[in-house]
Amino acid sequence: MDNADQRLQEVYRIAGPDLSKVLDAYFPKKDELVDWFYDSNNKALGKSPHDFCKNGNTYELECILMDLATGNIGL
Repeated sequence: MDNADQRLQEVYRIAGPDLSKVLDAYFPKKDELVDWFYDSNNKALGKSPHDFCKNGNTYELECILMDLATGNIGL
């Protein structure tokens, strides 16, 4: 397994099975998924999605992505 595959597997491990399914649907390009997941400059969350998950907010991140994917902006 190369480094890119290892990083992707680490994202899936941290995200858990439910969020991983949403991530796969939202990010068809796996390299973009990994880059986004570790991006600490995520303005919408105020921290990286990795940190968001590590702080126990996996379900909230899943809901945010589902809202973005379906066009629901909380109205």
